[in-house]
Amino acid sequence: MFRGTSVFILFLSLAAPLQAQNPENARAGELYLLSTDGQRQPALHVHTDVSMEISGMTSRVRLQQRFTNDSTEWQEGVYVFPLPEDSAVNRMRMQLSDRELIGEIHEREAATQIYQQARSEGRKAALVEQQRPNLFTQKVANIAPGETVTVELQYIQAIRYDDGHFSLRLPLTLTPRYIPGEALGAVDVQAGGTGWSRPTIEVPDADKITPPYLPAPAINPLTLTVHLQAGLSLASIKSPSHPVISRPLSTANNEYQVALRDNNTGMDRDFILEWEPQVGTAPQAALFSDQVDDKTYVQLMLLPPRVEMAASTLGRELIIILDTSGSMAGTSMVQAKQGVELALGRLQGDDYFNLIEFNSEYNTLFASSVQATAANVQRAVAFVRQLESRGGTEMYPALEHALTAAPVTLNQQRLIKQVVFITDGSVGNEAAIFALIKQHLGETRLFTVGIGSAPNSYFMRKAAETGRGTFTYISDTNQVVANMDLLLRKLENAVMADVDIQWPAGLDVEYYPARVPDLYLGEPLFVTARLNSTLPANSAIVVDGLVGGQRWERQLKLNNSVTGNDIALNDSALASYWARQKIESLLDGLRNGIDAAEVRSDVLGVALPFQLMSPYTSFVATEKRISRPVQQALQSSAVPNQPPQGQTLAAQMAAQSLQLAYPPTATAATLHFVKGLLAALLALLLIYRQLRKEEVRG
Repeated sequence: MFRGTSVFILFLSLAAPLQAQNPENARAGELYLLSTDGQRQPALHVHTDVSMEISGMTSRVRLQQRFTNDSTEWQEGVYVFPLPEDSAVNRMRMQLSDRELIGEIHEREAATQIYQQARSEGRKAALVEQQRPNLFTQKVANIAPGETVTVELQYIQAIRYDDGHFSLRLPLTLTPRYIPGEALGAVDVQAGGTGWSRPTIEVPDADKITPPYLPAPAINPLTLTVHLQAGLSLASIKSPSHPVISRPLSTANNEYQVALRDNNTGMDRDFILEWEPQVGTAPQAALFSDQVDDKTYVQLMLLPPRVEMAASTLGRELIIILDTSGSMAGTSMVQAKQGVELALGRLQGDDYFNLIEFNSEYNTLFASSVQATAANVQRAVAFVRQLESRGGTEMYPALEHALTAAPVTLNQQRLIKQVVFITDGSVGNEAAIFALIKQHLGETRLFTVGIGSAPNSYFMRKAAETGRGTFTYISDTNQVVANMDLLLRKLENAVMADVDIQWPAGLDVEYYPARVPDLYLGEPLFVTARLNSTLPANSAIVVDGLVGGQRWERQLKLNNSVTGNDIALNDSALASYWARQKIESLLDGLRNGIDAAEVRSDVLGVALPFQLMSPYTSFVATEKRISRPVQQALQSSAVPNQPPQGQTLAAQMAAQSLQLAYPPTATAATLHFVKGLLAALLALLLIYRQLRKEEVRG
């Protein structure tokens, strides 16, 4: 008896640290059902239907998410999902079997109260909240056993035009975010926390941005169709991320339909669509407008000249920062190392460079930047090839070191300092990184390279914007050469700086971005504006800037054909996108020292009349009749995302049968520790049972 009791006490002592990371403590509320094959399966499944209407330089997207309750319990579904970082979410509705409920925009706290009251009373309800500009939470309450409830969101997304081709990206899953800082306490389930991480000092909403992952081979199925009104003749339509089928609808109007080839596609990577105009038909300038009440909303696209920089006797300083954390394990690391080697191969003898790799700590190859001699470059290549992914994602110290390092000066002239930051951006403390960049950027330019099948595009784009550089996205190993080549040509060639826009005299114009950024090779100028009157006929917008030290100017003539469409505010894609950009500009004020209460008030003054999602506004829909008898219990289930394709860390997390909480270090080593701990506990349990049998026989 004594031996058995000793082993049992040992078992409990070993189980104690496991209990601290038990799902009930770390992301309580998730319900899994045991299937006939013994595998744990989520109680709620999500199927996503996406339809896109692309016209001009904007896309109107309808995202339908169907939640099906496969359990025998009444369910509340909590689904954390991504959207494009610049999306303007302006409509929401909930579809039940025989009725439709239209969502309403409210201040966030009021929307939460409306939802919680309906939830507790047994009425159907849906709530959509913004956690980050590219990360949202959807809650659906009182789904009956066997029932399906559909929630539809509509958003406006801008089309990207770069180096002669158009593109858009739809994020479909999430790379696990690194959560730094000391834990504040347990997950707050009542406040909507369902994540694998507890809140921390640096990321107080960590439990809301760390959703669980779906174990293989289960998938979140996706169907997607695109109606493309190109407005010009196309040479190609393709998707580098998914097999697609495209067919012309009207050759005269350059209309096409695009759909996924596989109707049962899993949501394990971002969807990318690209279309390229025929040679000679690429736009040099475009102007779109909508007339809404007494105001005109305008979107301007202008392509500056392609000016290749002549060979210079003065080189540049290139600092490459490479993320080698655990989240980069898999294809992301392969892509990143290929990208670094390409950049090293393009260095000229007059250039200076350095490499910084970071995970839980950072490590510099050289004490300071060195000349790009053949020997130094070869040493750097060898350094890169031996790197492996491990540890956490401590970006801050590595980036701080690069930005604050003394710049190289030759012949009393400072070299152009460029920092290339290669990462999946999987962090939860984005705001702290942005503040760091703003504080220490100086004359440096920061260029970000997003790696992997589902990077944090909001972080990557905003970091580059704050760093007055560009964002490049590489989704698979086949794109490394082409995309890195484009970035490197931008680094090596003339930039258009001091860009200024002159509007026709007498117009009251509010446009975004309010400060036009520097423009790089192949990049157009995009501006969205609101005018408090119609555009005067036969006038012009003048854009000028400095290219290679020379003044460049372009006039865009206006005429009667650009008076726009007279439509309602909520139906105007341009109005919604303008308001979305204004909200982003207002939120940037938080990093510029503007009082938080003032920012909140200003954002509400835009988000509520334009019916847009924001950090301070949410969509909510409720029905009046009661569905669930209040005496019947309501279970809350976190709806898992699929692990990103090729993402080792997320796949490991999905493989954990208990979906154990993942601590703030975000390292693969912790997962191995958890596996070992579970194995040890199982072995001790078997020993204990064997000892009990011996005691019974004795």
